[in-house]
Amino acid sequence: MNKKIMAVIALFAVLIGGFIWYISDEGPDITQKVKEQVPDRMMSYSGNVLKEEKNGKLIWEVTAETMQIDLQSNVVVMKDMKGAFYREDGTVTKLVAQEASYDQKENIITMDGAIEATQSDGGLLKADTARYDGKKKHLYCDGNVEVKKDGYLVTGDHMIADQTSGKIRVDGNAHAIQIGE
Repeated sequence: MNKKIMAVIALFAVLIGGFIWYISDEGPDITQKVKEQVPDRMMSYSGNVLKEEKNGKLIWEVTAETMQIDLQSNVVVMKDMKGAFYREDGTVTKLVAQEASYDQKENIITMDGAIEATQSDGGLLKADTARYDGKKKHLYCDGNVEVKKDGYLVTGDHMIADQTSGKIRVDGNAHAIQIGE
């Protein structure tokens, strides 16, 4: 056989052997690189419900278009969140936000983006960001806060609402006007 043909066959054999080695177990572990990029500790859900109950009574419940849970930190990240918070006097506050996260260890829900809450007694709240502290039963809001209740519109930079007492405090450029009912 011609020496050129033998050299081409040998080169071809080396290339095929190299390719087989590359895709075999002895080659680089592509699976490991994927696992480094997407940790095993994350779980994703669609249409799931989170809730807290105390003595058989529902305290709050939250649904979302998608939920992603970090199994290590127990933090749930939600898109298009909808929630309901129940006071002992029977008042229900329904809340929506574009994004939210729930820290299960600290019992804190943090919300961001077009937050709007409506109360069964006619109250309305809007804000840029909000944080609900389940231990203190307080809702904290920041940025373009608007509260409509009992014929008044109150605006400001910050708000604190106590779920237990139903009291609300707005501060930072706070203004109140009577709008009628």
